[in-house]
Order: sequence, then C-alpha cells, then structure tokens
Amino acid sequence: MVKVLKCPNCHESYDANSTCEICGSNFTMNNQSKLAEAEKRYFKKLLLNEDEQPIRFGVANLYYRVTSSDGGKLYLTNQRLVFIAHKANLNPNLHWEIALKDIQNVTMKRNLIVSQHILVETDKDEDKIFVVYNGKKWINEILKAKSQ
Repeated sequence: MVKVLKCPNCHESYDANSTCEICGSNFTMNNQSKLAEAEKRYFKKLLLNEDEQPIRFGVANLYYRVTSSDGGKLYLTNQRLVFIAHKANLNPNLHWEIALKDIQNVTMKRNLIVSQHILVETDKDEDKIFVVYNGKKWINEILKAKSQ
C-alpha cells in the first residue's frame, strides 16, 4: 500500500519517499533528528528563504564567450534569480544570485550560433548572459516576478 502525503513545500501529493516529484524538495520525517532538516524548504536543490516561492527552474549555461561558459541550473523565485554550476565545470563552486529588485532589465541576445541567450542587466554592473531553453518564456517570467 502506498501512502500519499502532502509536500510541505509545494503542498502537492506525493508517495512516501524523501523527494517530492513536483518541486524536488528533499525531506524526511523518519526520525526526530532529521525533523529540523525536513522543515527546510527546497526548490530542487536550492534552499528557499522565508516567504520565497519557486517559479521556474531549468538547465542553463552562464555564457562568457563562444569558447567559454559554465553549465548548471537556473532558478527563478519570487525573490531572486540564482545560477548554480554543475560540479563538472572549470568553476564547480560557482554560485551567482541576484535579488529581483536589483535587475534592471532582461532581454533576448542573439548570436550566430545560439539564439536563446538572455541578457540580465543589473543595477550593480554585474550583467550576465545565460543560454537557456525557451528564452522568451524566461524573460516574461522574470519580468512578471520582478513587477509583483
């Protein structure tokens, strides 16, 4: 018999395992020593802040130039945009994030090889280019989250 539970993060139903198949939250309620860890909220592997809600997640490359980029995951929440590099990169510990309030603009940037570049312009002169799938959807969701 499979026991159906509610995820403490996204409140969707899941079967009794330690990872929610909807939002990717990792948790366990098997013993008291792990209860504090279970109360933390995750969006895939990103630890969420209080009142932070996940919006979008996907694979991405942090683009430097045609011959150089770092692969990883891009996370969008109602508070921030976060890039975390894969462990198999030249910069395996790369973690970049910016609060949505510090983003000036997000636009499509095209080149001859890849057409799904999004340019994230910041107030802090830390502009970043990401190569993503569905660039227009990323842009729309970032701008919508920023406006709320």
